[in-house]
Amino acid sequence: LVAQLKDPSSFAAQLSKLLCVRAEYRLNEAEQLPVPRTTALGLLVLVHNLPAARGVSITALNFGRTALKESVTILQGAPGAAVTDLLTGKAAGRLDSARRLNLSLGPHEGAVLLIHSKPSPASGPVQPPPKEGK
Repeated sequence: LVAQLKDPSSFAAQLSKLLCVRAEYRLNEAEQLPVPRTTALGLLVLVHNLPAARGVSITALNFGRTALKESVTILQGAPGAAVTDLLTGKAAGRLDSARRLNLSLGPHEGAVLLIHSKPSPASGPVQPPPKEGK
């Protein structure tokens, strides 16, 4: 197990990262919001309001055997709001003026995203919100 945790591509290391994100953003305490409509048959998008006004989390899962690209309307996000990939910490785009989120997922792939509470300037890096208690 120790060797697996040192290998970032191993199942154990990826699961460890998921559990850390779950704890940091208190995903287990989040309020489930209505599921947005999708057109791709294998796509499921879950929307959760995070506790302590930390934003809205999106879990996007492609259960299909083919890659997909789709724009999904997220009514709970502000137009122009920055989106961050919670597993990598990298910027993952912005909601457009109609609150659409562009998703691109490979076969049997998923993403955990954060839509920030407030729109941020178009320039400059996107930073995740500060950790609670800091």
